[in-house]
Amino acid sequence: MINSASTIWWVVVYGSSDDGLGVGGFSNNGYGVSGRSKNNVGVNGSSTNGIGVYGRSHSSGGYGVKGDNNTGTGVYGQSSTGVGVFGISVRSFGVRGNSLWYDGVVGESSFGNGVTGTSFTGIRLYGKSYGGNAAYLDGNVVIAGSFQKGAAHSR
Repeated sequence: MINSASTIWWVVVYGSSDDGLGVGGFSNNGYGVSGRSKNNVGVNGSSTNGIGVYGRSHSSGGYGVKGDNNTGTGVYGQSSTGVGVFGISVRSFGVRGNSLWYDGVVGESSFGNGVTGTSFTGIRLYGKSYGGNAAYLDGNVVIAGSFQKGAAHSR
């Protein structure tokens, strides 16, 4: 039993360190560390000044962090004042969405823009379709700059 401030925790394994790993696990073919819970969080990570949970893969086909759910959200991010989910890449997509039967990426906002695109040298919003319209706009449209009909742009 660990008594920490106002919380009492019952643990099977406990580790503590001032400078190194508190608890570690290793496996050649299975999970290095696994956590499960019937009614609460399976694995919890928290940090006062750093990253709460960190995942890394050295395989080109692997994932640093993967979430999986049969009927709900696979990965969920939330922040009161910062970005909920952030993606960055040097040579590929920063964030990508894909769906077989629904929208690949959806943006919604109660008071701001649903989807915003910014680029310093390229096209801000690019759409391509292999069998339908590249764009469908339902509602009023405002064009702040010039509107140009021209030759097809290849990406």
